[in-house]
Amino acid sequence: MTFSDFNTDGPDGTAKLYINGDLQGTVKDRRQVFTWDLSKATIRVGLGYVGLFDELSIYNRTLSADEVRALYKLPAGLGGLSPLGK
Repeated sequence: MTFSDFNTDGPDGTAKLYINGDLQGTVKDRRQVFTWDLSKATIRVGLGYVGLFDELSIYNRTLSADEVRALYKLPAGLGGLSPLGK
């Protein structure tokens, strides 16, 4: 999932869901506040989610569709990347 334009004064946030690198759906005009304060931060996948979930990564900016697709296609998955660009 990617999130953009959240933490603003208006309900102009957008969330996009990608499965296996392909865009599956978009929700627009959302108002949501995110925080990096660990005591207040939560990640919610969805109510009633059933299935497998792997290779969670959190970025400090919204990834483009091309970046999401490129990450999905990595031969060793995200585990093959060096942490923090090292």
